Amino acid sequence: MKHVFETVDEAYARREPWGEPLVDEVIDALRKTRIITVQDIALLLGYEKRDLIGAMRIMTGVTLQQLVTGWRVRQARDLLRAEGIEIGSGSDATGKEGAMEALGLAEVPQEVLQRVAQRCGWRSYRVMKGILAREVSEGRL
Repeated sequence: MKHVFETVDEAYARREPWGEPLVDEVIDALRKTRIITVQDIALLLGYEKRDLIGAMRIMTGVTLQQLVTGWRVRQARDLLRAEGIEIGSGSDATGKEGAMEALGLAEVPQEVLQRVAQRCGWRSYRVMKGILAREVSEGRL
């Protein structure tokens, strides 16, 4: 079976419908709401969580959790850019501490980070920074 999309980047960038009603509903929910969890999407759309997870994986090629997390990451990147902050503009150090340093967020006010984290569905900016650091260290940002 050919997947509707293969990467979260592809899903995030595309503005027109995918032509698969379920995929379009999920993407629309991500665009229009502050989705916190996969369970939130299932409740919002009226699907059983298990069924929604399985269907999205088959149709898209990525898990629903990957889609939600990836969506948040790209949204955070765009919101930080709008603040004049470029993710990944820090040092090239390695390891967990190096990845955090490589984010280039050390001098960003905590209020800005918290505001961005909340808009993207994370409960704290610390969680957001950890996920962004992982994405940078794994070459996805």
